[in-house]
Amino acid sequence: MADVRKGSFCKSIAGHDKDCCYIIVENNGMFKVCDGKYRKLTNPKVKNIKHLEIIEYRDEELDRAIEQNKLRDENIKYSIKKYLAHLKN
Repeated sequence: MADVRKGSFCKSIAGHDKDCCYIIVENNGMFKVCDGKYRKLTNPKVKNIKHLEIIEYRDEELDRAIEQNKLRDENIKYSIKKYLAHLKN
């Protein structure tokens, strides 16, 4: 399994949001995930690990924002957009 930490990319594999891409913003037993658009940092979605597929992809800009405690919804949206563009190539 991939290293699961704040800033990890994941995909929902169960629920009404199946196949949606998220970024983990908190990990304390249950995972809190955001997409920056529908699920913002102010209201993250709580998911069980068994309902998530962890994606082995890291975004350096997102990691830098997390390290500096400057993570914003715009960072999350942009990182997900870059990841989805990466998949198309």
